[in-house]
Amino acid sequence: MLPCFKSKLLNQIPHVTHGFFTRNGGVSCGQYATLNTLERKTDNPQHVAENRRRIVETLGGGTLQFNNQTHSTIVHHVTKKYLQDGDAQITQTPGLLIGVQTADCMPILIAHKTQKIVAAVHAGWKGTLTGVIQATLDELKKMCTLDELVCVVGPCIAPLYLEVKEDVLSFLPQPPKRPLIFGEHLDIHWHLDLRTMATQIFQDYGIVHIDHIDEDTYSQPDKFFSYRRATHKKEQDFGGQASLIGLF
Repeated sequence: MLPCFKSKLLNQIPHVTHGFFTRNGGVSCGQYATLNTLERKTDNPQHVAENRRRIVETLGGGTLQFNNQTHSTIVHHVTKKYLQDGDAQITQTPGLLIGVQTADCMPILIAHKTQKIVAAVHAGWKGTLTGVIQATLDELKKMCTLDELVCVVGPCIAPLYLEVKEDVLSFLPQPPKRPLIFGEHLDIHWHLDLRTMATQIFQDYGIVHIDHIDEDTYSQPDKFFSYRRATHKKEQDFGGQASLIGLF
């Protein structure tokens, strides 16, 4: 069984399986060591396939479904394995494990407490600012009552390490509530707090069952892949960890 983080709130839902995985427990080598699930040109495809197989086994079996993530607000309703562009998935199909792959972005897993509905969202700074979380919740609102949703934010980059310039604000339709969303001003940079933003969005939709796996991906190279850390260290590439949810 692979090491992974679990949400206490999601664990209370008997028809749901889930896991926020780390970079540990796989077979990939070098910069992809060891549980890389991203298909990269210089990682062995057989290693990636074995890593994914181990993840599925840990969650009790099923079919693994990832999107081709593009930092968009596209939400898909999925019933079977099918590669498509998008950054959020919703399913009501038992045995289908929907997931996101991250290396600093927020993985968000969502489940309804009584109805068999789950969702997985890939939310980086661009997706968060342009509305991928809202787009997912708007789709779910057509299917169920939102006050019975459990929303969990997994490991992602901490505000201390997520510096953005003023031009990032152009992705917002109106000036942000900086005291709530952004950290202290540092020269021409802002420290973007993705967790606070996600929590605020959930609360705006009336969601009260909110949980966090409060782990920083940047500062823990032994636990997590990190795009920004790899960039700062001028590494040639980076891997990605998986977060998945499914129905029994």
